Amino acid sequence: MIVVSLLLIPLYLPGVSRSIRNGRRMKAESFSPHSAAPAIEATPFQLTYRELLDLVLDRRLAELEQTHPGEIARNKNIAGNMMRAVRAFMKANDLHPTDPIGAEMRDETSWEAARDRMGPKASSQKSLASKSRVWALEAYRAADARYDDENFGERLARLQEVSGLSQRQLAKSVSTGEHAISSMSIGSWLRGVSYPGAESRDVVEKLETVLGVAPGSLTAKMPKVPIHAKTSNLDIPPSIKRRVAAHLPDDFDSRSDDEQDEIVSWVSENILSTPKEIYDTGRIKPATQIDVFVFALAREPGKRGKMASARLLSELDDLGAYKTAEMSPLHIQRNLRWGSEAHEKADYDLRAFFGALDQMGLPTSAQSLSILLAPEAIERFIQWRFERRGAYTKTIENFLQLVRSLLHGETGFLTQQEGFGAPLQEIPGFVSKKSAEMASSDWRGACAECLEMLRKRIKDLSKVNKAGRDPFEALQPVIEGQPKPLSVYWKIIDEIRSRMPGPEYPVRLAEAQRSLIMMRVGLATGLRQRNLRELLVCPKGGKRRTRKQLERLGCGELHWQDGEWWIAIPGSALKNAGSKAVKPWNEFPLVDSDGLLDQELEAYLRLRPVLLHDHDDPGTLFIKTMRSRAVTPEFSQTGFYNAFRTIITTYGIYNPWTGRGAIEGLRPHGPHSMRHVIATHLVKTVGIDAAAGALFDTADTIDKHYGHYLPGEKHLDAMRMAFADIGRQNAGAQA
Repeated sequence: MIVVSLLLIPLYLPGVSRSIRNGRRMKAESFSPHSAAPAIEATPFQLTYRELLDLVLDRRLAELEQTHPGEIARNKNIAGNMMRAVRAFMKANDLHPTDPIGAEMRDETSWEAARDRMGPKASSQKSLASKSRVWALEAYRAADARYDDENFGERLARLQEVSGLSQRQLAKSVSTGEHAISSMSIGSWLRGVSYPGAESRDVVEKLETVLGVAPGSLTAKMPKVPIHAKTSNLDIPPSIKRRVAAHLPDDFDSRSDDEQDEIVSWVSENILSTPKEIYDTGRIKPATQIDVFVFALAREPGKRGKMASARLLSELDDLGAYKTAEMSPLHIQRNLRWGSEAHEKADYDLRAFFGALDQMGLPTSAQSLSILLAPEAIERFIQWRFERRGAYTKTIENFLQLVRSLLHGETGFLTQQEGFGAPLQEIPGFVSKKSAEMASSDWRGACAECLEMLRKRIKDLSKVNKAGRDPFEALQPVIEGQPKPLSVYWKIIDEIRSRMPGPEYPVRLAEAQRSLIMMRVGLATGLRQRNLRELLVCPKGGKRRTRKQLERLGCGELHWQDGEWWIAIPGSALKNAGSKAVKPWNEFPLVDSDGLLDQELEAYLRLRPVLLHDHDDPGTLFIKTMRSRAVTPEFSQTGFYNAFRTIITTYGIYNPWTGRGAIEGLRPHGPHSMRHVIATHLVKTVGIDAAAGALFDTADTIDKHYGHYLPGEKHLDAMRMAFADIGRQNAGAQA
């Protein structure tokens, strides 16, 4: 009988929803913004007494039909007794059929008092009325379930309709001197145009009180991920303030000044800064301990840094065309051809060199590649770089190797083009009179003399170079002392899943799905950053690109094959294409470690168009969020690095002030660090050859650059293996 009764509940729900439209509304003129609306008028929906009477009749008849089938007259009489009991309850409490059921039926204490008002002679009617109360509560609970899938705006709109309050009245009722909310903001929430952030939680809680609903009815529908606390009290530049705000607790503005300083200090040290060791000799001021590449001259106006001169950019374009052309020009030799990555790096390094000289006072008119023939300018840069870092680093040596290639006696770009660039003039502190005169009279001789200086400096630097950055420093909690680093790093993926926004935030949901897939594909392939950001995607049912097409494009493709997602990538697209570890053609399935890869990839591909915002699709798996200032959906090298770094700072680093984040002590890092995690995990668990196979590299490279297996860890693992059999033998003997 109980089962039948529960099945009948949905039959009465249409009446419940109709009451939302037809029930009585509170009169606006009687509302005071400083007092809560009566709960009877502001329940999530209204069930009137007329609907309760209909429910009583239908419900009781259905029950009686089960116990006394066919006895229609008898059953109607018994059901009528319950109807009369409910009417007696209504009369005793001055209730009318159009009144919505309130606390007198739903609240236990109020119900007892309301039932007692029926008088001492109505004992049987009290009993029957009690039974109808149970049915009314079941109807309420069943109707509640109908609204589980509402988003915040839909629920607020429904509750506002029930209350009869206007947007202006709602805004006035929750506004205070400290936190005023406009009716326009309420309207945006109602329409779903925007949603309240974490800083508006107290406003939403006041709305719950005003509307007379249970605590949590509205706050439960707020975004799972706070949109960010406001930081109006911070006296820092807006660009930095936005980055800081993402990592502040919701109640930041209400905390003491000391706590705020402590929180901002933690965010600055652990979130904004990337681990980079500075060798302080005691002579270097903290203000000068900065990377030289901050001062790189820009190629486009509006970018960070000073704009490079038109002549310098023209010369860099000529150099790039010479080094990237499929065939070297006639009458000029070339040793190696640059790929896109090498070209981009060399171009940036040269602009950084001229940016440093510009900081030291080099006139704009002297910005020309011809200054590379002046040993004094290069020496000045070496010392300037040393002052900024506190040590001679490999970065300086790498730049000198680039300049050396341009001045090579047979294949150097500058050596073979006499008089290239602006005429070299004497500039105190940068170009000596001797260098200027020699460049004018004996171009090749000037190149040879500077080349000899570079040879000696590179040799000296190789002896005193210090590591400017430890690639494993940011990953210490993941790899050091951890037998299975990949399992620890996987916590970031679980964190992204647990904080996935709802569908009411389509852009943020698409970005979170992109973060999830970026991590999953990176860890499942071990590919370098360039290969990941250039990876194309062929959706299920789409036409795959041929091997020749991918070789011509110089990138890989993700496609669906034999019930799995596969990667196809030509060897020429990999950095170490000439290595024995790389084959001309590489094709392999993505390992689905938890059975969710296909589901999550499909979810991302469905949401991917949201990021495009009607822009042309470049076909790459990972695309930027196309906002007003974005030019192309394709990630640049810097853009992809920053996108991955944001994943780590948002989901990876445990923030003690917000309680969010997966791994305590983790530091910001880029996508290349995934290769270190994979290599270290495999070296510790399987062996160095397996790590080399996973990363398409040699065992020597893994040992030298990627695997982080400390001698103490190796010793401990080896000794455990050595004594494992002895332990088992002793256990068997004791048994």
